[in-house]
Amino acid sequence: MSASEETTIVFDGVAPQKQTGPVSSPNITASIDRKNLSNRSIRIIYTPTPTAISTFFYIQRVGYYEAMSGFFRTSPHLEGYNIFLTISGSGYFEFEGQHQVLQSGDIVWLDCKKDYKLGVEEQSWNYYWIQFNGNSARGYYKEFTKYGNNYTHMSNLEKFKNLFEAILNLSKSTSIRREILSNGSIVHIMTLLLKSRVDSSLTLNSVPEYIRQSVNYLNWNYTKKINLDDLSEQVGVSKFHLSRNFKHYVGVTISEYLNANRMRYARDLLKYTDYPIKSVAQLCGIPQPSHFSAFFKKIEGYTPLQYRKKWEATSYFEENEPNP
Repeated sequence: MSASEETTIVFDGVAPQKQTGPVSSPNITASIDRKNLSNRSIRIIYTPTPTAISTFFYIQRVGYYEAMSGFFRTSPHLEGYNIFLTISGSGYFEFEGQHQVLQSGDIVWLDCKKDYKLGVEEQSWNYYWIQFNGNSARGYYKEFTKYGNNYTHMSNLEKFKNLFEAILNLSKSTSIRREILSNGSIVHIMTLLLKSRVDSSLTLNSVPEYIRQSVNYLNWNYTKKINLDDLSEQVGVSKFHLSRNFKHYVGVTISEYLNANRMRYARDLLKYTDYPIKSVAQLCGIPQPSHFSAFFKKIEGYTPLQYRKKWEATSYFEENEPNP
C-alpha cells in the first residue's frame, strides 16, 4: 500500500466507556493526505458539545505527525488557534513576515484565520498539534503575541509532550469527562506559554525597577482614573522617560496596557454578572457609558450588550472540515 492510500488506524487499549449523558463522537481518521507522512501519523477530528463551546476551551482537531521531506501545510482559514510542538527533526513556519526554523522544544501558536505555511525544513519533522477555540482564546493569544513573535522555546520538553499526549489520548476516548479534562490541559499549556513569555520579557535583571513598579500599579489599579502624571509620580521618574521606556520593555504603550486590563475585566463582568452597562463602565474605570461602549466595540467587534447576548447564546457549527 502506498503512503498516499488510506489505512485503518486501530488504537489498542482504548475501550469505549459507558455514557451518562450526551457527548460528541471523535472521528479518528486516516483519510488525511498521507503524502510525506508516516503511517504512525494521527489526526482526530470531533465536534464539541454545546456545553464545551459555551463554557470551556475545546478541541477541534488534534494529532501527531511524523513528516518527511516535502511535507507542508497551510492555514485552514477557520475560527480557532493552532499550537504546534516540535519533538524532533526540524520544521519551519512562515507567518506575517516571520520565517522561523523549528527545532526540538520549539512551540508555535498561530491564528487559523490568517495566512500561514509550515513544513519540513530538512529531512524530517515530528510534532504534536492541537486546533482549539474558546470564548477567551483570542485574549490568551493576544497576550502571548504582544510580547514577541508567534514562537518560543520551552526547555522542559517532556512536560509539554505529556500535556499534548494527554489531550490526544482523551480525544481517542468517548468518556463524558474528556471535554472537561481537555479544557484543563489546554489552559495549562497556555498558562505555561504566557508565563514563559512574560518571564522572558520582564526578567529582574533586564527591566528597571520603575517599569516593574508601573506594571504592578496598573495591574492593581486599572479600575481607577489613571493619567501619566499620576503614574510617573508614583514610580518616581519623568513622564516622558516612563512613557518611552514602558513600551520598550513591556511591548505596548501604557494606555494599551491599561485598556487591556479594563477590557478583560469588562468581558468578565458582562459574562458573569447582570450589572447594567453603565455600571460595568464605571467599574472598569471608564465612567462615560458612551465612551466605554464605543471603545469596547472597537476592541471586541461588538457593543457590550451584543457581547453579553452572544455569550448567553453561544453556538458553534463548523460547516467545513479544517485542512491541517
